[in-house]
This record gives sequence, C-alpha cells and structure tokens, in this order.
Amino acid sequence: MEKIKACDFDFSSIPGKTVIGLTGPIAGGKSFVLSCFEKFGAGIVSADKLNSEILNSNEIFAIISARYSGTPVIKDGKIDKAALAEQVFSSISEKKWLEDLLHPKILRKAFDVVKNSKKELIAVEMPLLFEAGLKEKFDFTLCISADEDKLYERAASRGWSREHYKLRCLGQFTMKQKCSLADLIIQNNGTLSDIENKIRKICFSFFKHCKLKNQ
Repeated sequence: MEKIKACDFDFSSIPGKTVIGLTGPIAGGKSFVLSCFEKFGAGIVSADKLNSEILNSNEIFAIISARYSGTPVIKDGKIDKAALAEQVFSSISEKKWLEDLLHPKILRKAFDVVKNSKKELIAVEMPLLFEAGLKEKFDFTLCISADEDKLYERAASRGWSREHYKLRCLGQFTMKQKCSLADLIIQNNGTLSDIENKIRKICFSFFKHCKLKNQ
C-alpha cells in the first residue's frame, strides 16, 4: 500500500493560500465548525466527504471486496459502510489496514482541491491530522475540544454506546494530545450559536493573515 509522506502534501507551501488544518475528537463538532468557515467566506475540504467518495470508487471496491468477500461488509455488490465500520473499529489491525489504504488517496485529493481552489482562506477538516504527521504542513492548526460528557452525549445521539465510542477512538491521539499540538484550541461545549460566533472572529483574523501572506 502507498505510504503517507507528509512532505508530499505541504498545504502551507501552496501559493496564495492560507490553509487551516482542522481536527479534534470524534463527535467534537468538526463538521459544524467546517460549515461555519464556509458561511464566513472560507473554502472548505472535508476528509470525511472525500473518504466517502473514494470508498465508492471501483479501485477501492475491488480491494475491499477481495478482503471482506463473504462478510456483511459486501452487500448487494456494494460496500456496506456501517458493516465496514463495525469490522474495522473492532480491530486495531483492520483499522490500520483501511487507513493505510485510504489516507494517502484522501490527502492527495484534499491537496489538489486546495491547490485548485479560488479561495484565499481554506479550512481542511482532517481527523487524523497529527497522527499522520501533518502538523507542520498547514499555516495553522485548529483543534476542537469538548468535555468528555459532552462527547458521550453527542455520541449517544448517533446511537453509540460509550463502549462503541471508545472503540472508534482507538488509534487516535487523545484530545489532550491533540490540543497540545494545535496552534489554536476552540472549546465546543455550548450552543451552535456560541461556536459559530467563535469561528466568525477567527475567520476575521485569518483573512487578515491572508492579506499579509499574499503581499
């Protein structure tokens, strides 16, 4: 499988762009924060969305169907994403296998989207940003943080038990580790309006950085 090489994806080196790496724990609110960046004029890239697109490709289907043939993962000639999640999140080795398969393709696609974007400010949502060794490859990194009880509450709204949530977090850095590596930390324990106002203020500062970088 293709090995991720951080040096191949230096988002901060793309001319005319200020690129923010957005990360945080599962159920931390990354998707909503990304939508806030878009609302306030930034370009956005969702690793989760790219992941879904890549999973639907013929190349990846062939590889996954060969590995999981005869299991619930392959249903009616398609990948059952819920069954695939159950398969990989119950095994660290299977999770690593899938990440090694998908992540280089996600990174390459994200890099191409940013490079071809007409936006000066772009937020790239990447759950495993630090785990992939990409900390220095963005102009800024931003970590969404939330209290543990809040994370469990959001996980429950997805129909997950605490045990299932913890399984999904295996192999990721802890929230404390992610926060210690980030340039900026945004607490997301309040309302949607609260976090939206925080991102509005951050966007204002980042747009000023765009002007300085492009001088």
